[in-house]
Amino acid sequence: MKTLTKKQILARRKEIEQEILEMLKETKSDFSLQHIKDIIYHEDDDDDIMKAVAMFDRGGDISELSNVLELVTDAWNYFPHGVLGGISPAEEALDIRDSLKDLPLGAFIPFFKLFPENIEMKSRTIILIQDTFGLPKGRYSLVENYCAGKECDCRKVMINVVTVDSKPTILGTVGFGWEKAEYYIEWLNNDGLGEEMVGAYVEAGGIQTGLEKECLDLVENSLRDSKFVNLLKRRYKIFKEKIKSI
Repeated sequence: MKTLTKKQILARRKEIEQEILEMLKETKSDFSLQHIKDIIYHEDDDDDIMKAVAMFDRGGDISELSNVLELVTDAWNYFPHGVLGGISPAEEALDIRDSLKDLPLGAFIPFFKLFPENIEMKSRTIILIQDTFGLPKGRYSLVENYCAGKECDCRKVMINVVTVDSKPTILGTVGFGWEKAEYYIEWLNNDGLGEEMVGAYVEAGGIQTGLEKECLDLVENSLRDSKFVNLLKRRYKIFKEKIKSI
């Protein structure tokens, strides 16, 4: 989806609305434009887009189904979604693009900056039922940050350890690189820092409050879970794909 201006997005939305009205009439559907808008706005699972497609279904041929799919996909991209705060994915992409304009080279930004829907599910939460790793009992969130550089392929994450029970506060930042040393040595043109990017480490470029070692121990314990490591890799991939599309 190409990132357009706000004016172009609104103009395209009007065009899609008219195309939907014409398609509903052509397919003799019992549904209205508002039905389509409501499904998109209140979407809560991956099947909702197919529910919208079904509103046009009259048992037509493959060509007609292809046209309906294309139209519904356009509507999905340009109509407002409740989970996005009442804006469309096209508007969200525009907001993200504008927010990235003035970022310094190599800046890391939170994963939920690009994927704001259901923020509470974007970070792993750890509950310490007693003082552990030198940290007091309570809940801690591991907030992932990835590099916003379109051409960068650093294959690492910066994890902020954030208090949850009290006022959210970043206690420390841990870096984690999942590739072998050879990858980072080549990526950094053998400048001697490659081996330091392997595994978990205190992130020199992150926020620290004197609890670096404690935060590192907490994160390293989570990284023993291969599912968490694989999740970080997947999120890195989709984060990069979205950055490149903006």
